[in-house]
Amino acid sequence: MTATPTQLTAVDTVEQLLRLARERGVAAEVYFVSSESTPIEFENNRLKSLTTKALRGVALQVRHDGRLGFASSTDLSRLDDLMAAAMETAALGSPAEYEFAANFHASDRPEVEPILPSTDELVATGERLIT
Repeated sequence: MTATPTQLTAVDTVEQLLRLARERGVAAEVYFVSSESTPIEFENNRLKSLTTKALRGVALQVRHDGRLGFASSTDLSRLDDLMAAAMETAALGSPAEYEFAANFHASDRPEVEPILPSTDELVATGERLIT
């Protein structure tokens, strides 16, 4: 069973992009970003709105034919297209005057999940502060 893009972890995404780079014979650096925010608004001492916003994306820098290329996306279902875009921008990129780190595996780094209060706890805190 293959994971869908929404099921891919940060490590899976980074490893997949590094594998694509190896297959194409280019060096690569991958940056993965994931954030979630839940603004809770009160007005006239009452809960006005509560919205959760989530963002996941990846940035890719490649060294192709001695030049640097870059691409980024929040669409994690199109990693092949992201790699192609980064390689295309290398044609116009600056000469690469440095090497990327070698023999790095994202799976060597543990994923850290922060322990955050639940939305119910945040709303209760806001109501308690208003009282």
